[in-house]
Amino acid sequence: VYTELILYGKTLPNSKVSLGNKKINIQRDGTFSLRFALPIGKLTFPIESVSPSGKEKLKITPVIERSQE
Repeated sequence: VYTELILYGKTLPNSKVSLGNKKINIQRDGTFSLRFALPIGKLTFPIESVSPSGKEKLKITPVIERSQE
């Protein structure tokens, strides 16, 4: 069985969004989505959004674990 994960969200338009050190492109309305094939194991997804002014910052880190028995 293959497994995929879709992370999606919305922030203020023109914000800067990153996953770890990688910049994520957002749509003009501030939405974004990312798709991943999930291997066996535990994965973390450190996502950060910084407002256009740089005054507001939000960090979220989903942790996903896929096991095989």
